[in-house]
Amino acid sequence: MGPLLRFLDRSGIRYDLTTDLALALGHGPRLAGHPGVALVGDEPWLTPALAAELGAYVQAGGHVASFGGDSLRRRVSLTAAVLSAPTPPSSQNALGEATEQARGPQASLAASVDHLGLFAGTGGVVGPFTIFDESVRLPAGSRALTAAGRGGGHSELVGYHLGRGLVIRIGTPQWAAALGTSAAVGEVTKRTWALLSR
Repeated sequence: MGPLLRFLDRSGIRYDLTTDLALALGHGPRLAGHPGVALVGDEPWLTPALAAELGAYVQAGGHVASFGGDSLRRRVSLTAAVLSAPTPPSSQNALGEATEQARGPQASLAASVDHLGLFAGTGGVVGPFTIFDESVRLPAGSRALTAAGRGGGHSELVGYHLGRGLVIRIGTPQWAAALGTSAAVGEVTKRTWALLSR
């Protein structure tokens, strides 16, 4: 979380900050009323109510970007500020995309399609990384507007419409750490944030 927030601060990009626990408890800012929501780290656990709220937010026109890894695939119960009854990972995340975590040798992500313009000014390549969240299947009725992968027919970084909203899943938990060394990663991050703000 820290590297991404420091990058946003250095870039003069404004944001409101809350936590998944605060959202689940109904404290602080809500998803509704904001044009975009960024999940700035790994988000492995969601309460069923928060998962439903996130899905409804996107379907109604909200934009979501996920910068973590292996996220939104597990549920957990929340009672009296105590988390309990965690579930094993589902093959689909809370937004209906099937993902699979993978590790491998260093590889860059090359854009095969970029209708969202996330890779403009980057040469179409970011990385390298060694941990990936592969997109196995997009939600029903969605198609990739932006897709980038390390080859072999896989896409890790994807952007697609879901209902009236937009989802951008960055596809590697190593993204934030690369912000300090990669101008291309920084450029894609800024363009992602611009889409979240619309």
